[in-house]
Amino acid sequence: MTDYPARYIPRQNTVFVCDAYEKAASHIRELQDLATINEVSIVLTSCLECREIAGEAIVVCIVRRLLETVRSRNKIKWFRFITRIKYWQMNKEFNGLINSLEEWPTVEHLETTLASGHRIIKAQINRLVSKERTKFALFVINNFEHVDKAKQPVLAGILHRLVKGSPAYFRIVSVGAPHLFRKDDFGEVGVQLNHDYIMI
Repeated sequence: MTDYPARYIPRQNTVFVCDAYEKAASHIRELQDLATINEVSIVLTSCLECREIAGEAIVVCIVRRLLETVRSRNKIKWFRFITRIKYWQMNKEFNGLINSLEEWPTVEHLETTLASGHRIIKAQINRLVSKERTKFALFVINNFEHVDKAKQPVLAGILHRLVKGSPAYFRIVSVGAPHLFRKDDFGEVGVQLNHDYIMI
């Protein structure tokens, strides 16, 4: 576990584990309070919002909600006509990417979409950071314990690919230790401690 100054949000992928929902909620509130001081764009989603979704589709749902939040925050006001024209094609491509995740909610499609749409996603994250005048974005995934243990490494690995190469990092918040890495006959899935993320 890495200790940082109490009012500092590190530019790293991080995992916060606690033993009670109240502590997780307190951690989220603290992050939101520190966002302005640290010049960080907090993009928050809760796994509770997708808990009714069965199987691997929960992974797609969580990632889609993160991207929908980015889209919402990047929305251009109707009267900024020149800006709307400037970003029209980028927004159209991003909307198409998000809509495709709703139409085909499989991990296979999600992975293909993230690979082919990496340029679009990176551009949207850059735009969010520029628009909000922050140093980087932090994708916070709360209530991680509500994702099935078998799917947790899959989601963690996808989050890592989602932020890679962009001014963004992820923070997983979980009540109880999450299962973030798996190695089997088919290869490795997920993220590894001190290589892809640190504990805080």
